[in-house]
Amino acid sequence: MIVGFLLLVAGIGLTSVPSDTAIAPTAEFTEITTVSGFLPFRNRWSPTDAIVVFNGRLPGEEGLHAIDVEQPDRGPWRLTDQYCGYVNWAPDGRWILCQYGWGRETLVAVPIEGGTPVGIASGDLGHFAWCGDGVIYYFDRELGLRTAIPPHTWLSSWVPPAKWTPQLIPIPCVGPQYRDPPCRDRSFPFPHVIRQNKAGEMTIEPLLPSLTHLRVMVQSDLPGMKRALVVTTGGGPMPSYMLVSYEGEILQRYEVDVAPASQELARSLKRGSSPDRGQLVERGSTPSAISADGRFLLRCTEIEDGNRSYLSYMELSDVGGEWIIPVANAPNGCGAALSRKGLFAICGSHDDDLLHVGRIDITWP
Repeated sequence: MIVGFLLLVAGIGLTSVPSDTAIAPTAEFTEITTVSGFLPFRNRWSPTDAIVVFNGRLPGEEGLHAIDVEQPDRGPWRLTDQYCGYVNWAPDGRWILCQYGWGRETLVAVPIEGGTPVGIASGDLGHFAWCGDGVIYYFDRELGLRTAIPPHTWLSSWVPPAKWTPQLIPIPCVGPQYRDPPCRDRSFPFPHVIRQNKAGEMTIEPLLPSLTHLRVMVQSDLPGMKRALVVTTGGGPMPSYMLVSYEGEILQRYEVDVAPASQELARSLKRGSSPDRGQLVERGSTPSAISADGRFLLRCTEIEDGNRSYLSYMELSDVGGEWIIPVANAPNGCGAALSRKGLFAICGSHDDDLLHVGRIDITWP
């Protein structure tokens, strides 16, 4: 079970943005409300609205819930009575796909305003995506990549766009295109792009064909801008973070520094805690999400010993890495994810089991 903490940034106040991107702003967090729960692994935010989903934790409130950040007084509402490890949204944000179970998973679709779940597939399932052509794509570990027709209730009122937005789906490296060079791990899901070609046909290709010898995981993606923030492992002692285009171009690299924490800080954090399992180090600044307008990254510097995290600092930067600033009054958490509407964020905490709702304001000098 994931111990979750939620930071929902309910808006962003911006003064005029200077043309010189090297000039750093200030950022501040203000809490709005809290709920109890933990998070699905990815795609927590609606593609169209300021709605985020989480799994309820309290007895009698198990299962997937949603909350509208722009209407926090409404409170959360339940979508399913089962915990959902992975979710994905309909292109218009009106329904959501939810996968639950272990070993033999069940994939269902649910109206985001609540209603009876509609069964889509069951079996030894992997990742899935509800793409812009209206079709649901999912990976079955026995049958390969499959498609499913969405619920009639959604399909009957959906108007497909003339050209739909590409989608990312992590699936294992299978097929003749991976024989030379081979994937690092054919069973490990590698991000692929499902898109429409000039003839209007669906195609599926690896996001970064030159990096199939590494493990690549998507941290955050912007389908509308055809960009994704990814992390790769297997190419060195440290993970590598990159901003890439859906065409496979590496737009920006972000280095993660690791250094021993000061002895004074180490003593203060270790006091009264469990025995050391390693040297206390400062790891940062790790990017976790990109803003909907493609301008900012949420990042985190973390004090940890290889076994547990003791302290985290939430940070904000421009995508070019010209400046990195702390988010004042932010909770003690890492792993933030940003919404696709406004600058809303979601992250984990080391302090409590609550999901905290708040606002970040950015002010330029």
